[in-house]
Amino acid sequence: MPRIRAFRVGDEPALAEICLRTADAGADATGVFDDDDVWAAVFVLPYVERHPEFALVVEDDGGRPIGYIVAAPDTDAFEAWFRGEWWPRFAERWPEPVEERSRQD
Repeated sequence: MPRIRAFRVGDEPALAEICLRTADAGADATGVFDDDDVWAAVFVLPYVERHPEFALVVEDDGGRPIGYIVAAPDTDAFEAWFRGEWWPRFAERWPEPVEERSRQD
């Protein structure tokens, strides 16, 4: 029976994979963008880095992560941190587009 436990360092790859497999409105987002890693970099990894105490993992009977719950206690502060500290790390990898022409932009 699945159980919920606290996030642990080392869960990140499994959470990133879960994120990718569910990021397209609950469907697999593999191949939707040029780089599949962008999904986790936006929707799960910043949360577990900034607020691991607000991250829970759902695991199966074998201890394999099969879901997650992430949150931030202060949305405005989290968004400021995301814009100022987290996202700039990826500026070269995912530069801001000159104009938006596609879903990826």
